[in-house]
Amino acid sequence: MSPYRRIFFLFALLHCVIPLSVCGQVMQERVFLTKNSLRYLSRDWHSGYRAFVISSAELNAGKISELHRLFNSEKKPEVVALFVEEGYEDVLDKLDRSVLSPLVVRDTSVTDRGPEDDGILVFGDGDEALFNTGKWIADFTPYGVETGKKNNKAIFTRIDARTAAKAIRAKDIVDVMLNEKGKFPNFITTDQAEEWNKIADSLSGLKFYHANVLFEGENLSGVRWSQQGSLISDGPIVTTAVKISPKKRGFWFSPDIFSFSDAAGPPGIKIFKAYQYDLKEALRYYLPLRSKEPNNVLPYDNGIYTDVSFAEDETRGRVALFNGKTSYIDFRNTDDVHFGEVTVSVWVKPDEISGSHSLIGKGEAFSAKIYKGKMQFTTPGLKDHDTGEIVVRAGEWTHLTYVYSIDRKVYFYVNGKLVDETVGSALEQTRHSLLVGTNLWGQYYKGKMSQLSVWNRALSDEEVSRVYVIGVPSSGRNTGNRYWIVGGIILLLLSATAIVVYRVRSGKVRKPGEVALKVAEFSPPDKTADEPAVALPPGGGSVLLLDEFRITGKAGEDITFRFSPKRRELFLLLLFYTLKEGGISSRKMGNLLWPGFSPESVKNNRSTHIKEIRKAVENHLDIRVIHENKIWYLQPGDEVYIDLWEIERKIPVFSGGGKALPSRETLLEWTALISRGGLLPQTESEWIDRFKADYANAVLDVLVPVLEDEEYTDSEILEVINGILTIDPLFEPAVKKKISILMKAGKHTLARKAVENYKKLYESFYGEVYEADFPV
Repeated sequence: MSPYRRIFFLFALLHCVIPLSVCGQVMQERVFLTKNSLRYLSRDWHSGYRAFVISSAELNAGKISELHRLFNSEKKPEVVALFVEEGYEDVLDKLDRSVLSPLVVRDTSVTDRGPEDDGILVFGDGDEALFNTGKWIADFTPYGVETGKKNNKAIFTRIDARTAAKAIRAKDIVDVMLNEKGKFPNFITTDQAEEWNKIADSLSGLKFYHANVLFEGENLSGVRWSQQGSLISDGPIVTTAVKISPKKRGFWFSPDIFSFSDAAGPPGIKIFKAYQYDLKEALRYYLPLRSKEPNNVLPYDNGIYTDVSFAEDETRGRVALFNGKTSYIDFRNTDDVHFGEVTVSVWVKPDEISGSHSLIGKGEAFSAKIYKGKMQFTTPGLKDHDTGEIVVRAGEWTHLTYVYSIDRKVYFYVNGKLVDETVGSALEQTRHSLLVGTNLWGQYYKGKMSQLSVWNRALSDEEVSRVYVIGVPSSGRNTGNRYWIVGGIILLLLSATAIVVYRVRSGKVRKPGEVALKVAEFSPPDKTADEPAVALPPGGGSVLLLDEFRITGKAGEDITFRFSPKRRELFLLLLFYTLKEGGISSRKMGNLLWPGFSPESVKNNRSTHIKEIRKAVENHLDIRVIHENKIWYLQPGDEVYIDLWEIERKIPVFSGGGKALPSRETLLEWTALISRGGLLPQTESEWIDRFKADYANAVLDVLVPVLEDEEYTDSEILEVINGILTIDPLFEPAVKKKISILMKAGKHTLARKAVENYKKLYESFYGEVYEADFPV
């Protein structure tokens, strides 16, 4: 071997130490040229074929000996796939009684890693087959069309390239599979071995990454990927993009973006979790249009009504009347509203449909109109996109929905059904007002209008249909407009673990929020459906930070929606620093919330947001924002319940109230509060993370010593363990103690389940198998 070849070999060897998607070693990233017979086995082997379609009769002693010799002739590990068309059990029996027996793969996990030694994968059609062809293989045409029964969970793909037109090259097939399907071309039936070997060599030099999106534990279909152009996935994808972000109308994702280049630990399949939006999520304007009422959701400004009247309609009750000349509603611009996507939903009964009639417009950013009976959506550059067909008629009530998505697609819906779609131009942000009943070109609408809703997200087909059928759920000013709809149990799982953890186990550090997304797949601490909720004092209102951020007024009304993200952060800053240090200075507040802003800008922002916070709680909650001796702090009334302050009152975690041990009764009450859930699980910022870390460490410092305190009963110890695992689901001593107590009580099934959940969580979080054994 020449020096240059030795250098290259060492370089490649060093790089192949990294598991997954390097040097083409991972099974899911290998191209297997496929032949439909073993007839010319040696010749095909030397041509690069490593997959063969066979029958039991074809696999005789001579072919087994020939295959064994070919394996021994190679210097690197080889993997061969045998697709058994008939006689699967007979083929396995022949292999098991031959010299090839040690090579037969009997562990399906080998598909997740590179071959450590020679191996034979045996695929069969029957249920008895370890590698069942129908489950493990998805068949595609050379044009990327899946044939047979759709298989979103398949690990491998199979393509008969011989059926492609002569103009279709191997590269074209690969491009379609990777860029449009997100699938690696694994088993290729072809007579063009030379061409496909070149493709396989080029693919082996690329680095691939794996991802999938799950909704309620199942693959989510119809997912677009912002970095993948035309790719629409229905299951796991393979990609060369380092940074990926899933998109689908009607869903939000956790996380919403991921970079493989910055990922800690060995690369593997990245799982994104999908959650359905509530209809009110990202609802920015809601006008029933029964009277001159303000916007019913944030920013809930009053708007200016000009020449808009109201009358009773026999079909829709009280509605708004626009005269087509001077009638419009003006909602001034607010920095809280950003339109990267937009959905406009409205009931209209136009008096006329000739010409252009704007239902809503925002500067040059967009305008939703009726044009000669067609739905029309105008985007920057005066790009008019319409339905092509007349869908609106004068004198008839029609429900119209205009949807503009992040991929620049415009969708038109009539009475809840999609009637047309087209490609639009990019939206541009503008500081101009949102106008209802006209636009900047003075294209006034004439007729009746009812139930106008505007979202700054793209609604899905199902959501549009739902709005048409039942409308937008009550969105009054006593109703928040931001909900996290993930189902009770998933919300519980997330909130139970999103708390910050700075704990070290075997040299592994768990940082803020890292465990939260992983643990969401597994069982939470022992909470039962009939567990009583934390009792709140009547009539005083509450501020809850555990399990969720929620503010309730004196009458029990939810006023969380009154706090925009920045005002919420400011309110939390005041609350935390009041607890810990008695308050916060203006300078420190500015450095944390508005870094890099000029002193004048910081002052203006602070003044505006504090004014809005005071306005938000006015007449609803007895909490005052005080500025005294150059310090800002919160002063709650005696009847206001704040869960974190109740925790601090019983056993201080922030203010450092001494090291005196609490009574057993107090500690158990305190533990019950802790077990409600994680601290602000849906809120992230650097300064909040520090408070989360302090909180987590202080709680564990109090609860961990109780694990070995003989004064507590086993049932009380389990309550304490519940609190500990709410803070740190990977705290091993607590898990071991829990298992020991369950075993002692004869609850072996629960103990085994706890072990299984812990091992799964450990492997999911650290990317390695938990080696130690639990006493079950």
